[in-house]
Amino acid sequence: MEEVARADWLAGLAERPGATHTHSVWRLEKQSLTTPDAVALLSRSLSVKAAGISYAGLKDKHAVTVQHVSAAPPADDTNPALRADATASRSGRGWSATRIGWAAAPVASSIIDRNRFVIVVRGLSRDEAGQIERRGAILRDRGSEPPEGAPAGERALLVVNYFGDQRFGSARHGKGFAAAAAVGGELEQAIRLLIATPARKDSGRTRDFTRMAAERWGRWRGRAEDLPRCPERRPFEVLASGGTMREAFAALPDFTKTMAIEAFQSRIWNESARRLAETIAEGAKSMHCKGPFGSMCFPDPAALDAWRQVNIPIAAPDMPAASDPDAAQRMGGPDHAARVCSAVRDALRAEGLEAGDLRIPGLDRPYFGGAWRPLAVRAERFSIGKPERDELARGERMRRTVSFELPRGAYATVVMRALGQ
Repeated sequence: MEEVARADWLAGLAERPGATHTHSVWRLEKQSLTTPDAVALLSRSLSVKAAGISYAGLKDKHAVTVQHVSAAPPADDTNPALRADATASRSGRGWSATRIGWAAAPVASSIIDRNRFVIVVRGLSRDEAGQIERRGAILRDRGSEPPEGAPAGERALLVVNYFGDQRFGSARHGKGFAAAAAVGGELEQAIRLLIATPARKDSGRTRDFTRMAAERWGRWRGRAEDLPRCPERRPFEVLASGGTMREAFAALPDFTKTMAIEAFQSRIWNESARRLAETIAEGAKSMHCKGPFGSMCFPDPAALDAWRQVNIPIAAPDMPAASDPDAAQRMGGPDHAARVCSAVRDALRAEGLEAGDLRIPGLDRPYFGGAWRPLAVRAERFSIGKPERDELARGERMRRTVSFELPRGAYATVVMRALGQ
């Protein structure tokens, strides 16, 4: 996966640092590393604090990914690694970085134009290899034309813009959403889900901590000192000193709490979109698939076409109403707005909630912030390579290479789910 920056932002980079362009910008390539892990390694190489490295988004740990990061200059401007005459490349095990210029501000999500994906699907039977192509044909946005300069045969797909499974990392253990427990006042269960429930895919420090925390759960006094020193240990320390569960929850790292809230909001958004997609697909072709965090419905693009300008609100206490003219416009007009709001209400009620319930009792933070997300997304420059023998698999298994581009915030894993993978 390659992050494609906006052309105007790239054009605005300076070749050398100056009074206004003080942040060095690096093209970071990594594999088998999370973005924070790769950033930590780069920061050590540059002799700067990890907090001084900014990036636009988190990239998949297992894929080969390319993204942009920036390093803030030290206050005294004495770091030789950040000078114009310093080496413009850094590397280590699983990562490499090349300096491409200097920017006037740190890298942020706003610099991303789109993301480009090249995915090799392996271990396919002949029928499965053909299924990708058949599904791609069904999902083709026939009202679109190939972008200028695209090779013949490239088209766009039109799919529902679900959040991908990686959005639900805080619920990776399959035991439920911590934010759902917190909203219900079950703060002990929320803390336990976030820091003391091991998951099969945990590794390194996370695996060690969650296992030790699970073993020591409920035995607060004298046990906090046995845990590794890290921010996640703080709730144990609060409880060991006689604090309440509310105080212990508040002591969780802000990032951990925010990710839990956003994961639950994403779950509700996906369920809202699925319900809406199923009503859109009535009487038309559609494809369904199941996953660990809920099922997805992908209507035929011909049915979805009239909904491509519709946005669904992220569930929050101050949810917009269909009667609000501005909100209704964002939801595609009054008729669409009524159906959108109904889908969101039904998704919340399936969780036993109303919008006003989206608060953690007794705490002002973290809060459920509102936002909007497009119902549909186009996978541009979509193409499928010819079936080839999979050299890494036994027997007559095949592989196919799928490539496409998505706007910022859309998930390649969702497109692959729509294609049956």
